[in-house]
Amino acid sequence: MRALRIALVILFAVTSVVFGVDRIRTRRDRDIIPPVISCENEELHLSVSSTDEDLLRGVRAVDERDGDVTSTIVIAGKSNFIEEGEIRVDYSAFDSHNNVATYSRRVIYDDYHSPRFYSKSPLLMRMSSSYDFDFFGAEDVLNGDISRKVKIVTSSSGSASTGEYPVVLEVTNDYGDVEKLSLILHVCSASEYNRMRPSLSDYIVYIPVGEEIDLRSYLIGIRQGDRELTFEEADVSADSITIDDSLVDYSTPGVYSVDFDLRISYDQTTETEMILIVTEDN
Repeated sequence: MRALRIALVILFAVTSVVFGVDRIRTRRDRDIIPPVISCENEELHLSVSSTDEDLLRGVRAVDERDGDVTSTIVIAGKSNFIEEGEIRVDYSAFDSHNNVATYSRRVIYDDYHSPRFYSKSPLLMRMSSSYDFDFFGAEDVLNGDISRKVKIVTSSSGSASTGEYPVVLEVTNDYGDVEKLSLILHVCSASEYNRMRPSLSDYIVYIPVGEEIDLRSYLIGIRQGDRELTFEEADVSADSITIDDSLVDYSTPGVYSVDFDLRISYDQTTETEMILIVTEDN
């Protein structure tokens, strides 16, 4: 009996020693050091057409045990704009023991410009009608079409009288850039609304300072009320439409109005307005 107890004590002691040695070895062998991420340039200049693959340009990760782990690098996040066109990109890299390294650097989009609005309908509204303004949209050079984010900050939809009413459009892209555009909505009688007038491919157009523009290329036919007609269907010659851009200063940034005029009788002319925005951006 005593021999059995001695044997158990010895077995316990040996087990404890083996367990202790194993724990020491495990702690010694455990990898708790993350990789090291480095960049060729702390500041990266890109085009707005660049992809996430371009954002990884020049980034490298090396681990003390695994060696080169650059292939594990992922984009962990992108900040809002620090300044217009400039963001912070966060990177992460992993080793075989799931240790994580992080790194951040500035990325500047050299050809960035703020979101731009468009309209597929003239800024004309029939008296006593209500619009949801879904013909307004916006494009962003980084996010693409962001029309779902367009807000009508103020409007006079459903106006009971004719006249000119303010409309303010607002849109924000995924990087926090807010763009606004103030417009004038023309409210007219039903008879005036249903007259034939020039139809355009877009009613809000942006051009860089000093650039020439072929305004006639935006003519696509005739609009009569809510109907879109070709010139042939309306029996109207495109050459009969005159364009007045006398209020536009192409050398100065600003929001201007261009009138497309159609003479429908000897003493009656209808017009369609284009909003022309001269900008310093390309």
